[in-house]
Amino acid sequence: MGDRMSGSWAALYDREVSARQLRSLRANRGLTQGQLARLTGITQGALSNYEASKRDLPLPTLIKLSTVLQVAPAAIVPALIGMVDSGQRSELSGYGAHTRSSAGD
Repeated sequence: MGDRMSGSWAALYDREVSARQLRSLRANRGLTQGQLARLTGITQGALSNYEASKRDLPLPTLIKLSTVLQVAPAAIVPALIGMVDSGQRSELSGYGAHTRSSAGD
């Protein structure tokens, strides 16, 4: 699957806006890319690519980042605020529940 996005998620995602939001949130919390990468379990290179809008941000990674940064996913991907399709909300809820349930593993 890689960084390929499918269906409704791809339609919602604006890579440049999300990159700006992610950089700003990380910096406002006084975290380096390396620190945030370690806290979320992703590589610093991947985080750098997300912040430079060189790589799509996968939904499970968005959930991890928003959890560590203690913000709603919509703080990183503002288009999520306007979601109206309950199927899309269910998809996001499923990822969040999976992330929370496996966090203690």
